[in-house]
Amino acid sequence: MIQYLIMNLTRLGVDFFAFYSDYILLGDHSQESVSLFSRSMLVNDVVLSIANTNTASGAISDLTQSLNIVMLVIVLISSLLAIVVLYNLTNINVSERTRELSTISVLGFYPGEVTAYVYRETMILTTIGILVGYVFGFILHRFIITTMAPPNVLFDPTLKATTYIYAAVFTFAISCVVMLIIHHRLKRIDMVEALKSVE
Repeated sequence: MIQYLIMNLTRLGVDFFAFYSDYILLGDHSQESVSLFSRSMLVNDVVLSIANTNTASGAISDLTQSLNIVMLVIVLISSLLAIVVLYNLTNINVSERTRELSTISVLGFYPGEVTAYVYRETMILTTIGILVGYVFGFILHRFIITTMAPPNVLFDPTLKATTYIYAAVFTFAISCVVMLIIHHRLKRIDMVEALKSVE
């Protein structure tokens, strides 16, 4: 059972000890007033401890700010990793299939069609990677939320649907940027040299 006590400091005296209260809400929220009230209460034997919610909320705010910085670093590093992995996979794919791509270019495919031919596979792999990332991301999120919180703090473990949507859109956007880079490389393929080369 939680009880509240709301009164001004002049009435506090004898009235305070007439009943038990878990929480006291001060009318003046200034730091000086809270500090003065805390010191005056701690001299009484009936007061076991005082917890200032402003101090606790400040500590929690500092903790969440530091977590935001950590999350920003993780997002930036994972973005760079996604760019490097997608570019290297697509680059290897194009390098190994230069003769095939030159053949379909000679047969009359437009550069956009050649890019779509190569990138269809990459988009399928990106979609599979997003779905697998959802599962492992959910598990990692639960682990971080349960282990990073101090003993007296409970973080909200729920994830909104927009979080998943942002992750998918961001990954597809990186994939599209890599596609534009590879598209320019595909337009520079020397078809005659590629077709003359011996397998």
